[in-house]
Amino acid sequence: MKNIRLLKVIVVGLLVGVLVFTVAMIYLFYLFQCVPDSLIYSFYGFCGGEAYFTTILKKAEGVIENAVTDVTEAIETKEESSI
Repeated sequence: MKNIRLLKVIVVGLLVGVLVFTVAMIYLFYLFQCVPDSLIYSFYGFCGGEAYFTTILKKAEGVIENAVTDVTEAIETKEESSI
C-alpha cells in the first residue's frame, strides 16, 4: 500500500513539473522568440519514460499480488483436501 502512495506522489510531482516547465518555456519564448529544442525534447522524453516505468511498476505489483493470492489459495486447498 505504501508503494502505491509513493507512485501517486511521483505522478503528481511529474505533472506539476511538466506544467511548470511548459509555462517557463512559453514565457521564454515570449521574451526571446526562440526555444531550446534539445532541452524540451530531453525533458519531455524523461517525463514520458518516468510515467511509462511508473505504469509498469503499478501493473507488475498487481500481477505479483494476484500470483501470491493464487498460490496461497492453491496451498490452502491442497491442505484441506489432504485432511
